[in-house]
Amino acid sequence: MTEDPKYGPRLSGDEYDRRITGASRGLPPVPTDEQQRGFDRYELDLAVDLKLGVDFPRDRREALWRARGRTRTSPTVKLLAPVLLALGVLGGMLGTARRRRSRPSGWLSSALFAVRGFQVRCARSLEKHVYREYARVLSEDEFEKFFPSEDGIRPGLPVGVEEPRERPGH
Repeated sequence: MTEDPKYGPRLSGDEYDRRITGASRGLPPVPTDEQQRGFDRYELDLAVDLKLGVDFPRDRREALWRARGRTRTSPTVKLLAPVLLALGVLGGMLGTARRRRSRPSGWLSSALFAVRGFQVRCARSLEKHVYREYARVLSEDEFEKFFPSEDGIRPGLPVGVEEPRERPGH
């Protein structure tokens, strides 16, 4: 454990992994909603212990839990999450069709480019929504520790595609 002067010691990555693995092994293959909520709460508490410290205040943990709930039940997520999933499937189908053709047609490349671009925009909208909810609870310093950035760039949602750089044929 490393020591944080503000919120006490922090869990090591190995300790976090050990605890989360142990907790997930304790779940049945299809957990009830209550069991899943309990696991999700434990997972959030472990993330706080890892990134901010084990002495992070209980009331602030409760506020983070509510923020996490808002990120899962908001209209933004309910709209964009299925769209993101559908775009991933469509992008995979277009990519497969493009690879199977001996000479990929221009419309397939353009369609794939458009789908991937929209997929990246949807993922970014979801990221912003999540970051906004957590930023309401965490101070700037806490937010940076919870969502560390690399060269000013925060980790994004894994959409499985590179951001389109240039339109095909241009």
